[in-house]
Amino acid sequence: MLLILGWEDESMTKETMTDMSGKFGPKPEGHPSIGKPCPVCEIPFAAGDYTTLVNLGPRNDENEEVPIIMCTWKRIERLPITLDCLKNQTYKNFEFYVWNNNSNIVDAVETLLDTAYPDLKVHVYHSDKNVGGFGRFMFAKRLIGKYKYVIFIDDDLELEDNVIECFMKERKLKTIVAEWSWNFIPNSNYWNRRPTNPGEQAHYCGTGGMILDISIFNDPLLFNCPNKFWMMVEDLWLSWLASKRGWNLRKSQLVSKDINLREIDDGKNSYKSIIRKKSEFLQYLRQDRNWEV
Repeated sequence: MLLILGWEDESMTKETMTDMSGKFGPKPEGHPSIGKPCPVCEIPFAAGDYTTLVNLGPRNDENEEVPIIMCTWKRIERLPITLDCLKNQTYKNFEFYVWNNNSNIVDAVETLLDTAYPDLKVHVYHSDKNVGGFGRFMFAKRLIGKYKYVIFIDDDLELEDNVIECFMKERKLKTIVAEWSWNFIPNSNYWNRRPTNPGEQAHYCGTGGMILDISIFNDPLLFNCPNKFWMMVEDLWLSWLASKRGWNLRKSQLVSKDINLREIDDGKNSYKSIIRKKSEFLQYLRQDRNWEV
């Protein structure tokens, strides 16, 4: 089922109110003290008498619905492969959102998606200009209130059947969990970095395979990347902002590019054309935005 979305489409702009009040009750024996994070939602408990009510936060639904967002630009031939991968996922409760950055392939994209598997819920938005990976962020912002988490994938990935299930097992509030993640070497350039180990804290997470708390897209600063850099550096910008806000960034413990995800090399990857820009942007974030990495 294909839904073609306009930017003012009612389904994208209608605000939905979600009850996030959680459960309330007196402090049980062994419960964290005042100021310590709640074991469920990680929000610190407020000062006060624990004979009064305290917020225990919302728990994850074992089968909650999650959006999977992908941008496309010049790999339209990859769409059927992506749809095949999604059709075969062991975790079924998701909807697929495609942000099309190429106004020249609108008809071809719609034809491919419209003839896809009718049991897949697919939404597409056609951008009149190429906004790169920021298209994922714009989509995610419009989905706040409908979902708690969001998964990002790239159009050059082949996903094993359990990828979405693995990501959903690792979801956590105020957290980014990614397959591609690195730690920078102090005072070195962007390309002098160390891949993280499974579960390890990371400075920087690539947006091509990750799950994260969708609430970060409510932060207006995320959509104010400097004009000189904004195109193609959304992963660095997101990682910097999440760190600034005190979020946890780490490598997935369950998803592995050697087992669950495969990145195909078709010569169309844009990173080669922005090697210098990535290094310049990291330097800018260190010097002008006080990113201590």
